[in-house]
Amino acid sequence: MCVFKALFGLPCPGCGLTRANLLFFTGHFSEAFFMHPLFLLADAYLLYLIWFFFIKRKKATKSFWILCLSVIALYLTVFIIRAALLWGKCEPFLFDPNAFFPRLFSQAAPQ
Repeated sequence: MCVFKALFGLPCPGCGLTRANLLFFTGHFSEAFFMHPLFLLADAYLLYLIWFFFIKRKKATKSFWILCLSVIALYLTVFIIRAALLWGKCEPFLFDPNAFFPRLFSQAAPQ
């Protein structure tokens, strides 16, 4: 489901969020946190964005952008830590050689 991984074969900072939510809502709580430890934050933040823009109909303020950048920084930090610990050992940190660009480059490479 991740467009980035489907194109490049590499995980993005959000890889595992959908699977984490599916695991959580089917009662597999520890597996959900292992798949992506920030999935509940993503859900809460999405609800906040919906409330902020569609229900309250507010414009983005400086504090809003500080919150956005803080969430992005947190996701990148957690991604780097998880990649350092889990790269190549388990999903979602496995390289997909069947992704679009890896297949394209393997076919274009001289043999």
